[in-house]
Amino acid sequence: CTEGEGLSACAAHVESMGSSVWHWAGKAAISLPVLVFFKDNVASLGCIDGGSMRPTLNPDPGGQRDRVLLNKFSAVCNDYQRGDVCMLRNPNDNKEWICKRLIAVGGDQVRTRSEDLVTVPR
Repeated sequence: CTEGEGLSACAAHVESMGSSVWHWAGKAAISLPVLVFFKDNVASLGCIDGGSMRPTLNPDPGGQRDRVLLNKFSAVCNDYQRGDVCMLRNPNDNKEWICKRLIAVGGDQVRTRSEDLVTVPR
């Protein structure tokens, strides 16, 4: 409110500001759960760090980290295919995410470094 405004004009201005705050708070109350659901179940962005996926990702050793769109819906549906690039928690450090390419899916047989033949569980 300014000095030249009357009391009723000032009150109307304050009232409209209050309704505007409630309007935006209502939008946030609806949008926030939708965004969280989308991030957790549909898709989110990930950053690839390191060189294990070169030359597909991070082709320049000194350059910027590549960013990828993570399709979480495929994980929910268990819809994996050979060649897919996946992000998962590092089994040696649960706080770290790692990026790997799938070489086999359930039912496939894989030869290990020790030359053993292992069938991937379905």
